[in-house]
Parts: sequence; C-alpha cells; structure tokens
Amino acid sequence: MNIHHNGKYKATIDGTTLNDTGLDFHSDAETVSVSWNNNRILIAVNRPNLTGSNFNQSAIYKWNGVSPSWEGDPIEVNGEIGALYTKNGKTFVWWKDSTDTGGYTLGFINGTILEPIKRYSGSLPNQAQVGEVKGHIAWLSSNKLIIWGSKDVDTPARISQYISPKDST
Repeated sequence: MNIHHNGKYKATIDGTTLNDTGLDFHSDAETVSVSWNNNRILIAVNRPNLTGSNFNQSAIYKWNGVSPSWEGDPIEVNGEIGALYTKNGKTFVWWKDSTDTGGYTLGFINGTILEPIKRYSGSLPNQAQVGEVKGHIAWLSSNKLIIWGSKDVDTPARISQYISPKDST
C-alpha cells in the first residue's frame, strides 16, 4: 500500500487503484512525515498558519488506511514536528518545542504521549534526513550527522556527533 498526500489530504494506492477514502485535515495543515507501525499509518501534521501567531499547532495521527477518520485522539505536539522514524516497533519523533527557544527534542511515541529522550541543539530534520547508521538512529542537524543509540546492551544509549563537513561553504 502506498500513501498519497498533497499537503492536507491523505489517501492510499494499492497497486494501480486509488482509494479515494482518505483523511482530510484542516485547510492550513501540512503533512511533514509519514511512518508505518503496528499495522497503522502514523502521520505528522503541522499547522503553521495560525492567525496572528508564530505558533505551530501540530499533531500525530494514527490511521488504518481505509477509514474516513483517524483512530482515537491525535498526539498533540506543542511545537513543530520535523520527522517520524520507526525502528523495531518504536516510532521516534523529532520536534521543536514552541515553549522554549534554541532547542530540539528527540523522543518516541508511548501510547498516546510523546516521551522525550534527549534535547539537542542544531536544526530540525525532515523525513528525508533521518535513518540509521551502524544500528544507531541518525539524523542531519545543522550540517552534522548526529546519532543516538548504543552498540552494547550493557552501555546506556547516548547522543553524539558522528560526522561533520571539514569545510563549510
């Protein structure tokens, strides 16, 4: 199943057939990331165009791909969502908290809430800038590759800079 989205509207394509039953979010909504976990599509949506404000009203929606509505209450995010990434049944989320300045958070979805793992400085990755390096969760942040994880089960996971460019232009 492929997911088709054009900003605020989501639908599925199964082979060559477009299923026009989909989700229709607010007119100012913008889908920023999509992931798959527990036979559900997770959709990260930002609403950056709130009148008279720089505030982002964001949420993560869970959808089965065929219903005309999402499942349960969305997970509200007080800020801007950058990306979703699912590994081993856990969906990781990167977001910028709108109640704080100069910081970003890596966390994961735990039921209906976001659990922060670690705050970091730099920039917010988009969906194309997250993945894995040698078993670690990895993302681009301010032109640096950052990783989180542990190579040994007896060593706690930590965040570190993996690589950065030698010269900047």
